[in-house]
Amino acid sequence: MKFNFTKGKNNSTTLAIRMAISLVLALIVGVGFILLRESLIAHNKVSIWNGINSILFQDITTYEGRNSLGIFYILGQLFINCLQLIIIPMVFSSIALAMCHISDTKKL
Repeated sequence: MKFNFTKGKNNSTTLAIRMAISLVLALIVGVGFILLRESLIAHNKVSIWNGINSILFQDITTYEGRNSLGIFYILGQLFINCLQLIIIPMVFSSIALAMCHISDTKKL
């Protein structure tokens, strides 16, 4: 079953709607994990939460995380490093293109 939220709308509206839906779902999942953590800790099931934490969220670069998997930590670090990798060439190319479009060399 496929939902069509964007019938008759342009591509930018479609992208904005998909991004809004993704943001809301991510917030719901985040709040769900917080509620799960608090519920497990309140019911004295800390070991279950520690297992979930080590699989999904643990910082694997610390001493405490040496035996953890940290899936979301790894994905987050990959995302941040990719952003850092993109920024310098993007700034350089935008400066180079701006200089190429200047027709008067005295303005340069």
